[in-house]
Amino acid sequence: MVIERDDTLQGEQRQTEREVRRDEETREVTSEQRELEKLRAEIEKIRREAEQRERALRSEFEMASVNNRGDPTVLDSVGNELRDSGLPRYSPNIEGNNMNIIEGLANHFKVAQIDVKMPLFDNEDARNPREFLQPSKSVKEMTRMSLYRFIKECPKKNIHEKLMNMEKKVIEKTKCPERELRTIKRVLSRFKCDFKKKWAAASHKEDRFLKKNELWLSISIKLGIQTPKKEIKKIKKFCDLNERSKQCKTKNLRVQVPLEELTYTVHMSQRAAGHADVFNIIKDMTEITPTRASKFRKVISSAKKENLIKKHIPSEALAIFVEGCKVSMLSKKESMRVTETCAEIQLQALLDHTISRLFVYLEEVIEKNCTEDEKQNLELITKWGCDVSQQCQFKPI
Repeated sequence: MVIERDDTLQGEQRQTEREVRRDEETREVTSEQRELEKLRAEIEKIRREAEQRERALRSEFEMASVNNRGDPTVLDSVGNELRDSGLPRYSPNIEGNNMNIIEGLANHFKVAQIDVKMPLFDNEDARNPREFLQPSKSVKEMTRMSLYRFIKECPKKNIHEKLMNMEKKVIEKTKCPERELRTIKRVLSRFKCDFKKKWAAASHKEDRFLKKNELWLSISIKLGIQTPKKEIKKIKKFCDLNERSKQCKTKNLRVQVPLEELTYTVHMSQRAAGHADVFNIIKDMTEITPTRASKFRKVISSAKKENLIKKHIPSEALAIFVEGCKVSMLSKKESMRVTETCAEIQLQALLDHTISRLFVYLEEVIEKNCTEDEKQNLELITKWGCDVSQQCQFKPI
């Protein structure tokens, strides 16, 4: 029984190992397939770009040949120059990717300065045929002839679809940002409207359209695309920086310059700025004795404590006002004498205190109802007597 169990466990372990190996092999095959698919996609993309360049250059050459068909010696002279230079002559039935032949024809057209009715390339793109087909980041204008070529390249028959394809290619060529799409579409909408009218006036015939609109096609239109400007980071003033930024900015200065030089520079800078008090304080704290700074700090901290305003809750504030009112109700301390056996107060001080308290409450009445003479001759009438609880009559003073 023990032997059978061991065999069973070994068999299960082997089966598990086989499954793990199979999973690893499957993952490796899947990763290799993904890499192959990426390579195939890149190769296909390069092939399509090459075909587009070839078609564009062939259409340029065919356009030039159509415009110069009245003078066959032009193309013959170009062919002779190509034969002398070792390049094969161009044939309209060329098959395959013959980029060298097409580029050679374009370069010979530029060198020979053939007088064609319409430009072979745009002004800037004529320098290099490859640059004409590659998108440029700084394209700001294009000739109407270039837009017409985009329309002609579209295989669809509907004029609306051709114009939409032209607009799409212009946006791809110029790498127009999203914020400029509205501008470029507005400019192209004007071109599309004019093109429809002129194309209808030419009865949808290419030869007649090219002949009648030779000047119109040669004019460039501004697309309004602007190269994005680099954002310049604003430099903050040192006083506007936080404490951490100030420490980072002055780190090299603190490491390279000795402490004595920094201290001397600080108090001399304050003197040059006209801050004499700051200059004297820094000088006293640094040059006289090292302990002078601690004394300055103690004096400043004690002054802050003396001027510290304590906050009270509403009940505490009310109690302070009540105590103040009680103090104002009493006579001056100098007029009172209290001992263990008796308490005395000067009669004149008591009368003066009574008059001053009456004036506090009757000031407005006296100011309004009394003249200056009456104010100078006011008379106080009072009564005095014993304790009220004994029912004694008051006697006038």
